[in-house]
Amino acid sequence: MIVNILIVDKIFANCKDDQEIIDLLQKRIEQYEEVIKTLKEKQNEYELRHPINVGVKNDKFYEIKKENQNEDKKKPGAVKGHQAHFRAQKDPDAIIALDIDRCPYCNSELSKTQEIRKRYVEDIPPVKPILIEYDISRKYCSVCNRIVEAPVPDVLPNTRFSIRIMLMVAYYKIIMRMSLENVSKMMQEMYNLKISEGEIQKILSTVSDNFEDLYGEIQKEIRNSGYRHMDSTSWRIDGSNEYLWTFVTRDSALFSITDKNNYEVPETILGEHKGVDIHDRYSAFESLQRSRKMSSNIVGHT
Repeated sequence: MIVNILIVDKIFANCKDDQEIIDLLQKRIEQYEEVIKTLKEKQNEYELRHPINVGVKNDKFYEIKKENQNEDKKKPGAVKGHQAHFRAQKDPDAIIALDIDRCPYCNSELSKTQEIRKRYVEDIPPVKPILIEYDISRKYCSVCNRIVEAPVPDVLPNTRFSIRIMLMVAYYKIIMRMSLENVSKMMQEMYNLKISEGEIQKILSTVSDNFEDLYGEIQKEIRNSGYRHMDSTSWRIDGSNEYLWTFVTRDSALFSITDKNNYEVPETILGEHKGVDIHDRYSAFESLQRSRKMSSNIVGHT
C-alpha cells in the first residue's frame, strides 16, 4: 500500500497536466495486468504439474482425499447391526450449581437465567490416610485357661499397615513392575504415606508368607482342573533376566517367576496333573508332554 502511494505521488510530481497523469496511470495499469496474466499462467501450469489432491512419496504418486470430499468416511458410533457400547451414566454424588452475574467479555449485567446446561465430570476425591485405633477387649477363658481377645479385621499379624495398603504395594511392585524407590514415591505423593524401601520389601515378604497356603490351594485347583492354559514370557528383575510363567483356568490363575524357561518349571508346578494342556507349542511344553508319556510308560511297565 505504501509503495503504491509513493508511485502515485511520483507520477503527480512529474506530470504537468491531468491528461498526462491519466495516460501514465493507464499505462501502469496495463503493465500490472500483464504481470498478473503472466503469474496466473505460471500458476495454472504449476497446478497442472502438481495437482492439489496428489502427493509424492518415495517417487510414487498417491491421491490425497479431503475429509469433506470422502463420502466413505466412517461415522462415529457402532456399525449398523452391532450393539452400541457407551459409558453408562450413573447418578451424581454431588450437584454444584454454577451461576454468573456479569458478562465475561464486556462486564455487562446479565439477564435472568435462560436455561440450565448440565455437564458431568468424574473426579477422584483427595486421598488422606486415616489412623485407626483399635481398643481390643482381652478376656479370660476358664476352659482354655488363657487370655483371649477380639481379632483385628483386615490386618495381618504384627504389621502397622492394613491389608489394603499392603496389597496395593504388592500391585505396584509386581503387576506395574515399579522399583522399590518408585513404589515409595508413589505411596508418599499419591496417598501421603511414608513407607521406606526397606519396609516395602518387608511388606512383600509378609504378603508372600501369609498367602503361601492360598498359593498351594490354587496350585491344587490348577492340577485337578480338566484343562489349563499355559504360557511364559521374559521378565526382568533389577536388571536380570527372569521368566514369568502363567497357568490359567476359568476360576484360577497361578503365576510363577523363575530363572528357568524349560519344561522343569511346569513339571514342578503341575506335577502329575490331569486334563488337557493348552499352549503355543513352545519347546518346553513339548518336552513336558514327552516327559509325561515317558513317566506313564515306566509306571505301566512296572
